Amino acid sequence: MNKALAISLLLMILISACSTPAVELPVETSIPTGMPAPTAVPSPTATDLPPVVLTVCTTSLPETAFPYAVTASAAKSWLVDWLFPRAYAGEGVPRLEPVLIRRGQTVVDGRGELVTAIEGAWVRPSGCRSAECAITWNGLEPLEMDQMVIDFTLQDGLTWTDGTPVTAADSVFSYRLASAPDSPAYGWAEAHTQGYTALDERTVSWIGFPGFASPEISRFFWAPLPAHVFDPAAGFETIAADGLWTTGLLSYGPFSVAEWGGPVLRLARNPAYPNLEDAFPGVDQVILRSLEGGAAAGWDALQDGACDVLDASFRLEGEADLLAAIEVDGGYEVRAEVGKSWTQLVFGIRPAEFDALENPIFAQRVDYFADARTRRGIALCLDRETLLAPYGVPWPSFLVPGESQLGEGIAYDPAEGMALLEAVGWRDHDGDPATPRLAQDVLTAFNGVPLALTLLAGPSQFHQDLAAGIRESLTAC
Repeated sequence: MNKALAISLLLMILISACSTPAVELPVETSIPTGMPAPTAVPSPTATDLPPVVLTVCTTSLPETAFPYAVTASAAKSWLVDWLFPRAYAGEGVPRLEPVLIRRGQTVVDGRGELVTAIEGAWVRPSGCRSAECAITWNGLEPLEMDQMVIDFTLQDGLTWTDGTPVTAADSVFSYRLASAPDSPAYGWAEAHTQGYTALDERTVSWIGFPGFASPEISRFFWAPLPAHVFDPAAGFETIAADGLWTTGLLSYGPFSVAEWGGPVLRLARNPAYPNLEDAFPGVDQVILRSLEGGAAAGWDALQDGACDVLDASFRLEGEADLLAAIEVDGGYEVRAEVGKSWTQLVFGIRPAEFDALENPIFAQRVDYFADARTRRGIALCLDRETLLAPYGVPWPSFLVPGESQLGEGIAYDPAEGMALLEAVGWRDHDGDPATPRLAQDVLTAFNGVPLALTLLAGPSQFHQDLAAGIRESLTAC
């Protein structure tokens, strides 16, 4: 989870830089007859204001701006977004089109997996939106399935910093690199793409495999890259290693590279970029500065004014004491950037010993979690909002709350949780929360077996704090 620290001094700079200079108003003067005219005084001229610079500190600068290189870092993500911004380049309109399926072609089956359309394939025919209407195809009867198509239209007026217009062909070039067999960027979006072609100068069409549909349409648009400066016949490795990704780098984003060398990477405004003031109001230059020494050194640099922002590479989420110190300082503010990373508590439902012996009597680990009521009871005993604060928020599923269709998820209700554990047979035999519950007629445990669980957690401070909070919550139940 990324943390961004904004220094209050920056706000003062922006305010002073954006102040309107004084304007000299004309004054009418009458000169008495016979008196000499006064000596003319030159009118004052406005002094150019110094550029407003935003300094972002990072633990390491990117080696290249090539988006599909193996190395990835927080600073590189910033750089790529500023040079080749996906959000400002394409606008997509999705639709579903019925297509006739040929035996042997690739489709997405009713389970969401890429399969070959042959006899026995379990698929959703055209118009079917759930598993309830899926069929098992015999491989002979005509079969139509829905195919998702998205036409993306590039924003009008986008140009590369050398004056060349940004075209749909640049986006197709980007997709070709991302989907190359030796590209480390090849992933979910590329695997579900059947075709990606330019329809005209500003329109590119994405076609998915039949049976596949997704609301995340932005993932099927590849941010344009400058195809016109590379050999059309060059392969992935040749293009990835080209020096143009660091020297003479082109951009259509809000900034372009002005200096790249040593511990500093300096970006300057791209005058051809539309909506620059909306994206970065008042900022003339951005400096990415490499800083050693970890989170503590970053905090010192913020206080000294050497940095305005610390990026995610400082791993502030693992520095609880430092975060607490920053939060109580009135001159700074800690902000959590909402991302799509998640942490989960996983139950081992079937003990590993069962796989070898197939006999729970000889298993070294009790089958605590076979009963779903036990799992739900434990979930109800966890105050997830308190456990995650200030790192994040509870999710009802693997999707961000705004994208999930599962409602609010499991609420915090320790009374109901304890009632479920009692119903399963895990009894509080002595009324002492310091001692574990004991099994009494639990179907998967002998009587008298304690409800004593082992929690494995990561070594980071975040995971250790989370594990301690989970233990405290469950002890109360």
